[in-house]
Amino acid sequence: MHDAIVSAPPAINEPILGYAPGSPERTRLKAALAAVESEVVEVPCVVGGERVRTGKIREVVMPHRHKHVIARFHAATEEGETTLVGDHVLLMAYAHVAHNCRLGNHVILANAVNLAGHVRVDEYAILGGLTPVHQFVAIGCHAFVGGGSRVPQDVPPYVKAAGNPLRACGLNAIGMDRRGIPAEVRLELKRAYRILYRSQLNVSQALDRIQGELKPYPEVHEFVEFVRSSERGIVR
Repeated sequence: MHDAIVSAPPAINEPILGYAPGSPERTRLKAALAAVESEVVEVPCVVGGERVRTGKIREVVMPHRHKHVIARFHAATEEGETTLVGDHVLLMAYAHVAHNCRLGNHVILANAVNLAGHVRVDEYAILGGLTPVHQFVAIGCHAFVGGGSRVPQDVPPYVKAAGNPLRACGLNAIGMDRRGIPAEVRLELKRAYRILYRSQLNVSQALDRIQGELKPYPEVHEFVEFVRSSERGIVR
């Protein structure tokens, strides 16, 4: 078949739309959003093709307008057993978010990140590609997990972690700078990291020392409380 004549259809690209003010595509988009806002849709649970109304009503709200309900659906699971995804979340190709996961706002999951059930990823956390995360793991806000890592334990807020086995490797300084976290707060977080990871203290002793010696910034408090409440233990 090396001398076969193959006629391939020409590639036709979709038009690039700018959605500039006053453009037709922007006008159509605004009209569609207005239509969505104007009604509340009831969504039944479908089992085996049959529409089932379980009576376990959950509400769906609009991004940025969480008091504006656009739909109510009949859940098949009990309260607290839904999968929740925040605003401005980026899920790249083949990313998988399993049952009962909770993703905060501005989370990024790169290509082929796989979250097992009951995983929590807090706001502004970033997970590099091809990273599996064990069930019930929590990843703190502004944390960064390098690609190709395996995450069996919790990653504290603001911490970078990478490798197999997974190891903490400093703070996500670039991410914190981009988010506008003040330099004095970053310095206290750096001190907290050193006490927790570089001293000879155990976790409880390190947390007590952090609370006793460092300035009580909300970010430091969040760092301490995340580690204190960890159920799977933190990455070391």
